Amino acid sequence: MKKLLSVLMVLVLIFSACSKPEEPIVELPENGEPSEDIFSESEKEFSIDDMDTSEYDEVKDYGFMYVLTKTEGTREYLLWENETVFLGEEPNEHIWLLSKNGEFLNEEPFQSSVYPFEGNPGQWWVYGIRDGVLYPFYINENTGDFTVEEPWGPMPQEYFGYEIYEYYWSNHSPFYGVKSPDGSSFAEPVYSRIQIPFEDRIVLSKGNQQILGLWVTEILTPEKEVLSDCFNYINFNVYEDGSYFAIAFCGGNGVDGHTQTYDKEGNPMPDGWWFVDKDGNIVSDRYEYICVNEEWHHDSESKEDIIIAVTEEGEEISFPVEKILIKE
Repeated sequence: MKKLLSVLMVLVLIFSACSKPEEPIVELPENGEPSEDIFSESEKEFSIDDMDTSEYDEVKDYGFMYVLTKTEGTREYLLWENETVFLGEEPNEHIWLLSKNGEFLNEEPFQSSVYPFEGNPGQWWVYGIRDGVLYPFYINENTGDFTVEEPWGPMPQEYFGYEIYEYYWSNHSPFYGVKSPDGSSFAEPVYSRIQIPFEDRIVLSKGNQQILGLWVTEILTPEKEVLSDCFNYINFNVYEDGSYFAIAFCGGNGVDGHTQTYDKEGNPMPDGWWFVDKDGNIVSDRYEYICVNEEWHHDSESKEDIIIAVTEEGEEISFPVEKILIKE
């Protein structure tokens, strides 16, 4: 019996030795450290050098992301020349944003990219633009992780059947265009500001978005007849009963330089502030400054608001909106 048990134990040991899987053999370099080749691809940190970028014209490394660009043909674009804005042609760039982890932020190429600026320390906003829509991303510099924000779309606003829409060309400040009630284009998106205070008046302001003195403002009819183009800036306030007032401005407003405008006789307009009617005709004296309720802005929500104006002699006067209302 003891002999039989001994035989069985030997057979079990032999079977166990035969069925045990072989241990992988890892060859170590002379320094005794394992080489990178023994790690899987998923464990390796992404490197742009391992990627074929030959199809791109340019690759920029921002440390926490890459911008890959190639140019094909030309496209319509917003251009500046002699302080004016117009549509022209420029090289058509196709842009991809690539995270430091090797993930593309956009499948379809952007036409323009607003390069990053820092929000919180180590947190960066990055924008891409395609067909007038702005796509924002929020990137963590340390981890490379990114958050996709909601696109900033056209968001049209309707007035008397017209649609004012936003359009992003090359940064996160939109320009504006207008579509007519029949869906056709009334004004291309090259304007800094648009108002449609009446069904038969469209007010278009073109120029530097930050400085009123570098604008030129036109009042047009639906047939695109220009009724006024002698002011840099006009703001209309219209109440529910159709009564209104409008504040107009010409000049530098405390900054160096401005876009000179001219009256209907071709004479240079002086610097100043005025009240005007819906056709742009002046209906008041010239003022050094005009505002609403002691604020810089020129918007009024109530006929009880107070107009503050500074005369040519430097006297500050105030009066209710009712005093300068024009009734249709």
